[in-house]
Amino acid sequence: MTGLEDQVSAAVSEVQDPEIDITLADLGVLRDVAVHGDTVRLSLVPTRVACPARSEMERRLRAAVAGVRPTAAVSIDWADGGWRSADVSARGRRVLSERGYVAAEQAQRCPYCDSADIAQSSAFGGSVCKIPFSCRSCGSCFDLLRSSCAAAHKRPE
Repeated sequence: MTGLEDQVSAAVSEVQDPEIDITLADLGVLRDVAVHGDTVRLSLVPTRVACPARSEMERRLRAAVAGVRPTAAVSIDWADGGWRSADVSARGRRVLSERGYVAAEQAQRCPYCDSADIAQSSAFGGSVCKIPFSCRSCGSCFDLLRSSCAAAHKRPE
């Protein structure tokens, strides 16, 4: 990597998701950063195909690039339908758990007390990528991050 590539990669790697206090890189949404001359190409996969936060993510990423290279042209490519909760980094999983989120394949247990005595609160959460749950043991509420892949949409019984 060149010095500019390193700077741009570092800047965009710190961009936060608009809905959850986690970086897009740790969430597994930011997939690739390529710098060719004065052009920066960013590859992303949204957590949901119809993610309403795409434009805000793009705005934040463009601002991060502009902070490093104000004259750079930024190209953002979205690959639909490929995000899975398994794409979340190890650090991202810790951050999500600390903030009361659970990835789809982890929804069998409460992130706070590790109890399996949980219940889905409703079919819809605060956004298209969240399903609200509650723990009958500790009383905590948490959100399941819905994968964009149908196989991960199994609900706990």
